[in-house]
Amino acid sequence: MLTSCSHRGVLNTVKQARVARGVEKVHGIIGGFHLTPPLTDDYVQKVVLELKALNPDFIIPGHCSGELTARAEMLGRIVRSIVGSNFVFGA
Repeated sequence: MLTSCSHRGVLNTVKQARVARGVEKVHGIIGGFHLTPPLTDDYVQKVVLELKALNPDFIIPGHCSGELTARAEMLGRIVRSIVGSNFVFGA
């Protein structure tokens, strides 16, 4: 799933996309999650736990995702993306 800067919430975006496509499993989530101030640490932690519950194979947060406290909790699933990053996905 590819998102833009998720001002309405990355979880809302993922939930709506799953309904629209009729899928349960989310392979990966890429994009901006908009987890930056003035959002609180408690809110970010809630999002982290719900992303973890979705159990995606990988998460590639964009620049507006903050540092995602999920790094420690989702070790091995967070892929850092910087300018010039290339990602190749296969079927």
